[in-house]
Amino acid sequence: MGLVEVPMGTTLREIVFDIGGGIPGGHKFKAAQTGGPSGGCIPFEHLDTPIDYESLAQIGSMMGSGRTNCYG
Repeated sequence: MGLVEVPMGTTLREIVFDIGGGIPGGHKFKAAQTGGPSGGCIPFEHLDTPIDYESLAQIGSMMGSGRTNCYG
């Protein structure tokens, strides 16, 4: 676990699988939380969403404190 900064527009898939190394233990990606508790969870079907203000708003999420949690 650590802190990684990525350019705006990087997709959630790139962050989870290319930068983060994927989901450990052969588990499947379930969701990622952005924007803290107010941002909600982004499910698998939105894995190719670019992480930027407009794209997250279109799927009902938001940018927040600069942290994304991923659940596998």
